Amino acid sequence: MSAALGCNHFAPDVKDMVIAGVSGGDWGIRGFLAAYKAASGERVWRHWTVPSKGEPGYDTWKGNAVTYGGGATWLTGSYDPDTDTLYWATGNPYPDSGFRRSRARRR
Repeated sequence: MSAALGCNHFAPDVKDMVIAGVSGGDWGIRGFLAAYKAASGERVWRHWTVPSKGEPGYDTWKGNAVTYGGGATWLTGSYDPDTDTLYWATGNPYPDSGFRRSRARRR
């Protein structure tokens, strides 16, 4: 199965950047948030919600859970201009159902 990314929310405008997340956490995508220049569409930064080997936080995951992905960012976040803070929730883990968990264990 190949992972499919999607986006289904309003992307807030923060300091001339559009912030966007992705859906697809229930299909094993690796969630992220990304900021793009509103004028050109050029990506300014990307923050992964599930770390890869060598990235901060990778060693805090138990077993091989980190290899399955998840952590979609399909819920719309909010920005506090007074504190210059972006708040964004993450979605479901993967695998997220008994059927998928059973299949994942056989891998």
